[in-house]
Amino acid sequence: MAIVAGLFVFDAVATVPPLANGTMWAGVANSTKGRAMHVVAGFDGDAVSLRFGEPAACRIVATPLDAHADVHTFRFKVSQNGGAFCRLLYPGELTLTSLATGSVGVRFDRGETAWSGTLERVGDP
Repeated sequence: MAIVAGLFVFDAVATVPPLANGTMWAGVANSTKGRAMHVVAGFDGDAVSLRFGEPAACRIVATPLDAHADVHTFRFKVSQNGGAFCRLLYPGELTLTSLATGSVGVRFDRGETAWSGTLERVGDP
């Protein structure tokens, strides 16, 4: 019986849409110049909040711009806590792609440098 109950819990977690309100994602984005940055993405309503680790140490929110199937495009708002890294993202775009693996692909440009990576779900929605 415990195994069956465990399967139901797993199935409920697995069916949560990747960009659902309250979901959190974390991973590493790599630049075309060979740099890496830890990224945490959280979804609150329609907006996505990105927090970048050191050395950027900043946070920025993006709101929906367009969506087609599993590809969602957001436009960055002005950075909430400053930081040169986040200031240069505005008014750029963020693309999130739901991957077949259950992960989320992330892509954004900062100046002439493109960043991309894969985020994995953390915590429960």
